[in-house]
Amino acid sequence: MKKPELFFFLVALFFLSECCYPQQKQIDSLYLVLKTSKEDTNKVFTLIKLAEKLRYVGEFDSSLFYVRQAKTLSEKKQFKRGLASACGNMALAYQQLSDYPQALKYNLEALQLRKELNDKKGIAGAYNNVGLVYANLGNLPEALKNYFIALRMNEEMKNKKWEVNNLINIGEVYKRQGNNADALKNHLASLKLSIEIDYKAGVSASYNNIGNVYAAQRNWTEALKNMMAAIEVKKEENDWVGVAESYNNVGNIYSAQGKPEEALKALQTALQVAVETGSKENEGTVYINLGELYFDQKKYRESEMYAKKALAIGKEIG
Repeated sequence: MKKPELFFFLVALFFLSECCYPQQKQIDSLYLVLKTSKEDTNKVFTLIKLAEKLRYVGEFDSSLFYVRQAKTLSEKKQFKRGLASACGNMALAYQQLSDYPQALKYNLEALQLRKELNDKKGIAGAYNNVGLVYANLGNLPEALKNYFIALRMNEEMKNKKWEVNNLINIGEVYKRQGNNADALKNHLASLKLSIEIDYKAGVSASYNNIGNVYAAQRNWTEALKNMMAAIEVKKEENDWVGVAESYNNVGNIYSAQGKPEEALKALQTALQVAVETGSKENEGTVYINLGELYFDQKKYRESEMYAKKALAIGKEIG
């Protein structure tokens, strides 16, 4: 991909889950339930569910507020399962806030509690989450170590959907290390398994990641082939946010090939879909790529215009 470090930085910068009406309705309902809840394990689960919903819509500080209450109540009631879930959710909120030391701390606490509960699925999930934090911290060997532990456990439990997720995470770490051969091996394995279990999200993600690896190898034909395959699956699943992301990738591939007309067409499609779906983070990312495209063509007025649009989106979504 063209300027991959910049691309992934901007994706991270613009990433913010969008608030939608069904989610807000569920949040309001959970607030009502809390008003009449007794101080018991049911309240723990209500607090955790509320924290999850708030995290989904990007209200990370509010999510932490309620999940801390769940943790305190779980400790008071000596409810280890609730405590494990609370620690895991605290870790996820801290990760979204980019507080990776705190995310690691609570993921490790969740892992220890899952072990004490002999919750094998929970243990595997915790190892995967620990790996995610290490990956964000740039400690890629530790990330791989934890991902592989999670993968082996999920293989033993025949938890194939999570096998797919582990393989994808492993592939992404290898790609970051510049080990495209092992990255491709794991993404192809995730694709094969996703097709086997009819896991559409895994299929589209795998095609997308395979396309990125081929792009890193400058194998443009295979890169485009897999990106377009990802787009088709995402369209079938009505994943229009994902469609916008993939068209953005297609635009970057064409740009890297020195094909500005094809790049512009793909990026304009990505922008149209992003605007129609209200995906501000995708919209902002496309504006930046359009700015780069015009800059490379020495069309500085257009480049500046899109840079300003990207900046405005960035300020809008925080």
